[in-house]
Amino acid sequence: KIKHNHAQVTGNYSSGGVQGFHTQAAIQSLVLANNEAYFADDSGFFLNVPSGTGQDWIISNNIAFDNGQVGTATNYGFAFELTAGATLSGLVLTGNIANSQARGISFSANGTISNSYISGNVCRGNTVDINIGAGLQFATATFGFNVGLSSGSYLGAYPTTVRELFFWTDNLPQSSGTVVLSDGFGTRGYLVPR
Repeated sequence: KIKHNHAQVTGNYSSGGVQGFHTQAAIQSLVLANNEAYFADDSGFFLNVPSGTGQDWIISNNIAFDNGQVGTATNYGFAFELTAGATLSGLVLTGNIANSQARGISFSANGTISNSYISGNVCRGNTVDINIGAGLQFATATFGFNVGLSSGSYLGAYPTTVRELFFWTDNLPQSSGTVVLSDGFGTRGYLVPR
């Protein structure tokens, strides 16, 4: 259970229990890196902001595998769950692995998750690899970003606070709120919000 500001949780292993790792407050400055959660009854990483504003969270290089063995509705690898009115600003979500859960990485339908950088996460073998709930903001700011075209070419004004959204995934239904674009490497692909 993580409840305090300026927390750094690195290099730990959790097996069994209700959740592997669980935030229980609007934490300011959290680093959660190089941890592994396996076979929790519920979520491997239950990243909760029950009220207020959490800020500056780095969730990097963690592994969630085979969590949620009791058949609950929240048996996810990484569950970003906010209550109505709660916010999380400044999320960096990079290099994480989610395998063999109901959802690999899931973003809440409640609250607001903004100013995020999401890149290089691997989701495989989950019922739904990534679920983008309404809490993950796509329309609160405007950024231009390079889409790999010739020098100086940009997509223009893309209305999102998510600077980069990049996952390797498989087994993702079209009804999950995302579009999968094949990249020629089997079932892996890039995800673009609808």
